[in-house]
Amino acid sequence: MALEMKEMRKSVNMKPTGGLVHKRIKYSAWRMALILLLALSIAEFFIMLYLDAYQESLSFIEAAVLDAIVLSLLLTPVVYMSEIRPVLSMANALREDERNMLISHHVFECSSEMLIVFDDGWCSSFYNSASKNKFACDGMITFETIVSDEQQAEKIKVWLYTNDHWTGQLDLLDCTGLVLHSHSSITKIANLDSDGVKYALIAADITDAIQTQNNLDFLTKFDPVTTLQNSFSFEQRVLKQLSSVKNGRFCVAVIRIENLKSIFSMHGDPATNKLICSISHELEDLVDSDQLARLSKDEFGLIMLNYFDEDALHFTLNKVVEIVETERLVGGVRVLPRCDIGCCCATEVKDGESIISCAFVALDHGKRAGARIEFYDSQIKHAEIQKAVFRNELRDAVRQMDFDIVFQPQVDINNNTLTGVEALLRWNNNGENVSPAIFVSELEQSGAIYDVGMWVLRQCCKKGKRWFDEGTVPFSIAVNVSALQLMNENFRRDVMEVLATTHFPPSLLELEFTESSMVADPVAAEQVMSDLGSLGVKIAIDDFGTGYSSLSYLKKFKTLDKLKIDKSFVDSLNDGEGESVITDAIIGLAKSLHLKAIAEGVEGDHQVAYLKSHGCDQLQGYLISKPIKEDELLEFAKGYANKLHSVAANV
Repeated sequence: MALEMKEMRKSVNMKPTGGLVHKRIKYSAWRMALILLLALSIAEFFIMLYLDAYQESLSFIEAAVLDAIVLSLLLTPVVYMSEIRPVLSMANALREDERNMLISHHVFECSSEMLIVFDDGWCSSFYNSASKNKFACDGMITFETIVSDEQQAEKIKVWLYTNDHWTGQLDLLDCTGLVLHSHSSITKIANLDSDGVKYALIAADITDAIQTQNNLDFLTKFDPVTTLQNSFSFEQRVLKQLSSVKNGRFCVAVIRIENLKSIFSMHGDPATNKLICSISHELEDLVDSDQLARLSKDEFGLIMLNYFDEDALHFTLNKVVEIVETERLVGGVRVLPRCDIGCCCATEVKDGESIISCAFVALDHGKRAGARIEFYDSQIKHAEIQKAVFRNELRDAVRQMDFDIVFQPQVDINNNTLTGVEALLRWNNNGENVSPAIFVSELEQSGAIYDVGMWVLRQCCKKGKRWFDEGTVPFSIAVNVSALQLMNENFRRDVMEVLATTHFPPSLLELEFTESSMVADPVAAEQVMSDLGSLGVKIAIDDFGTGYSSLSYLKKFKTLDKLKIDKSFVDSLNDGEGESVITDAIIGLAKSLHLKAIAEGVEGDHQVAYLKSHGCDQLQGYLISKPIKEDELLEFAKGYANKLHSVAANV
């Protein structure tokens, strides 16, 4: 330890204070001797005066003792104040200096940073443990051997020849030849003693930080699974190459694996990633990797340049379909991926349009049209513009709830009385009645169906409460409920809140669910229906017979009240024996489960006769009334009583 401290002290030109203390003690000894002689002379003088005054004489021994006592009394405070106390102070300073040196040595040795002191020949005169572990292969460290770039090493030396400090990134070589990236500073220490100039290097290893940054840079540009370009890099490459194309032969294709989500849900992430890598490797054999990208989990992007004609494009794209849709083994199970492709050529893109976005538009349009490969053109563009306008107008309608509610009556087939109405949503957009099949589907896709559905429910309950308060004979109001409403965790609460705030009798409210919405999550559906049924709300299955029509799942829903026979079966009652059998089966199923059966879409007298003879309970359709507005409904409720009398009398 002492040797290491000595070397360290020497390397940085630190002078110990011990030599100064020794010189001070030697100087003090001479001064004390002079003071002693002076004190003795003074003592002798006073003793002689005393003896002369009292005419006494002392023996030699008594005189010596007396001299010593007087000398001690005179000398002690003088010597302590002038000599001993400064020496003690300097000894304390020496101990503090040695303690600081120990602390400094400990800090240097324990530092994770590499500390090296070079002499004027750039050879190490001191280094800490961190430097020793990395660079002291043979005990000596030289600046030239640890700096990987010789030119940078020379530039640093030249810089420090005229400057006192250098800082920057320095790549160092360890004993194994591995490059360490470091943030380093070198300070010149000069004019402290005859040993010449020293250079103190402090280097912090930032290799891991740089590697992390490189990884982050990679992830911003490439897909980590396939190592293909990601969507950001693909867009940059498309813009760059599009600007340099002279002949217009430039096409972008987007490829979507349509069933990848189901493959993922069945086999998990690792197996799905293997599938994606397998497909990407085969695509790279077809086209250059810099023309290919993975845009999202289930989408690839492809750039095609300088193709000869459209036939060449179709040939390449058909090969892509062939590669993607090759049967593959995933998780021990054979799967068959399915893909759709949307393409856009540079000739179809106007200034300011994104060729990638247009390719996606073609992809979505082709999927709706059932086309495996779809090219973007002016017709698709016009259709998408119209669709965008339609969506904006529908969004405005949702924001203001600018819809109408009409009501189609439901009657008892046996006594011809009005039993209820079905509330139907209508939208008049700029004077044009939009088909519910179109705008309701769009509401479901956008997620706005929940808010619109709850608005319909609230309006119906408000109107019904007002009708019955005004004296109209009570009848039930049926409101359609979408699958998204049924699966919403707030649906049950919101229905109860509407009933509570409008004071509409729950027993007069009927909620119509489709078969598909109920079997999507039968446990949750049964819980919702059970809770609402306990309040008195009626539950009906709409369009029964077009979906699952399973007796096993019907038995699970113990709160059902009604089955609605789909219009398609009613239309074909007399067209074929098969349809009649289905209608009979639905009516029989309802009876066996103690449910009401209602036929919708009734338009002819023969249908009424058939349904009544086979035990159907209620009717709904244009034969009774088309969907009508609120004021017409109230008039209808007052005057229709014998509307079916002539039909029923002939059955």
